[in-house]
Amino acid sequence: MIGAIWLIIKALGLPNRLARAGAAGWASATRNPYPAALALCAALLALCWHVIEVKDRTIARLRADKAHIMAAQSEATRIAAEALHHQRAVYQAKANEADHAYQTQLANAQPAADVYIVSHRLRATDVARGAGAAIASAASGSAATSPPVPADAIMVSSRDVHACTDAVTYAIAAHDWASTIDPLPRNSAE
Repeated sequence: MIGAIWLIIKALGLPNRLARAGAAGWASATRNPYPAALALCAALLALCWHVIEVKDRTIARLRADKAHIMAAQSEATRIAAEALHHQRAVYQAKANEADHAYQTQLANAQPAADVYIVSHRLRATDVARGAGAAIASAASGSAATSPPVPADAIMVSSRDVHACTDAVTYAIAAHDWASTIDPLPRNSAE
């Protein structure tokens, strides 16, 4: 700022005028200092006035910038909330669809599990007679051999078969639902 004032003083040619005036000009300024002091006060007053104007314009601009920033932040928050609400609604719809698909698959899987239980049921007579014992065939009335039951066979209750059917059906439905979810966007810098 002082450099700018010095440039203005030089542009007006004041240093040259003072040099030409010489000692006579200085002598007159020392005999009657009031006009020089008044000019100096006027210059300082103009400088202060200018500084105050710049300060006021800067404060007004900063307040306007702050208002624009606050409005932009408010708009960004609103847009983000709308996007989040939309995404939650999409995921909720996908979850409801997956749950419906699971219930449908479970309704189809449980009768299939019942058929499996009936077709693979080990009868108590088979276990009591041991592997390879002959039993009467209900259809022909002739003697037939029972399939051998290995000594290390594992027997599962029908309740456990239904529980496993439910768990596997749920796992398949969860996998199907998870495959519908959009993956997170990857950072292009990676």
